[in-house]
Amino acid sequence: MEVEKRRDVRIEGKTVHSMAIHEGMGKLVVSRKNGANFSDDVIEQYSILCGWLCVHEKVICPDNGGIESVCFVGDRILCTHLNGSVTIADPHSDSIRRVQVCPSPLWSSCAVDATHAAFVSHSASLFILDLKDYTVSTPLGLGVDQRLFSVCSQKDVIAIGAMDSVFIVKNNAVARKMVVPRKV
Repeated sequence: MEVEKRRDVRIEGKTVHSMAIHEGMGKLVVSRKNGANFSDDVIEQYSILCGWLCVHEKVICPDNGGIESVCFVGDRILCTHLNGSVTIADPHSDSIRRVQVCPSPLWSSCAVDATHAAFVSHSASLFILDLKDYTVSTPLGLGVDQRLFSVCSQKDVIAIGAMDSVFIVKNNAVARKMVVPRKV
C-alpha cells in the first residue's frame, strides 16, 4: 500500500550541487540533486549562527526539475534550471516565482548588483535578468562554437568561463577574450 508519493522526498542520499551564502542575512542555501528522473531537486536553507554552527530552516521545492546553480541577488534566492527558467524564492516566506529566460539549460548564475542577475546558457549566450520588472535583456551570443560553464561579476564587469577561454564582458559587449592554454 502506498500512502503518499512526493517528488521532493526520497530515502536515498542527495548530492550537494551548488551553494550560496548571504553574509548579511546569515543564510546558507544548498541545492541538492536527487539523481532520479522522476524527482525534482530541492534547495535547503540554513541559518548560520556562528562560524561553523548552522541550523536547518526550510526546504524550498521549486517543482521545476533539475537545479544547476543557486545564488543570492539582493535578499532573494535564485536558482537556474535545465529547462532555461529561473526560480526566485524569498528566504523569509514561501513565495516562489518562475521566470523563463531561454529555451536551453542555464548552467551558472551570479549577482550583478542587488536587482540584476547574470546567467550563461547551453546556447552559448549571456542573459541579464532585471528583478524589478522580471525582464530579460537582449542575450549576448558568444558564438556557437563556445561552451560556457561559469559566470561571475564585479559590478558592471562580468567574466564568463568557457572551454579554454575566459570572456570579459562590459556594457553587454565582449571587452576581451583571454585564451587559457592547455597543459600538455
